[in-house]
Amino acid sequence: MIALDNLDRSIITLLVKNKNFTASDISRSLKVSQSKIWRRIKKLTDLGALTGKKVLVDRKKLGFGVTVFFIASEHNWLRDTANSVADKTHEI
Repeated sequence: MIALDNLDRSIITLLVKNKNFTASDISRSLKVSQSKIWRRIKKLTDLGALTGKKVLVDRKKLGFGVTVFFIASEHNWLRDTANSVADKTHEI
C-alpha cells in the first residue's frame, strides 16, 4: 500500500474530477508551487498510483456508427459471413 499525505490525496482528487488538469492548474488550485506538484505527480506515477490518462473516441463523430462483436465457429456459412462483414468495415 502506498502511503499518501494530504497533498497527494488532494492531487488525486483533482485529477479524478478533471483528468485534463495540468500541473499548473493543480498548483493554482492548491496554492502549491508547480514544480512541487510535478514532483508529486511523477512520484505517484512511478509508484503506480497514477497509471495514465484514458482517451475515449466518439465513434459516431468519426463516422463509425455500430460496433459488432461475434464469434465464428467452424460452420462455413458463418465464417464466410463474418469475413464478408469484416471486409466491408473499418477498424480503429
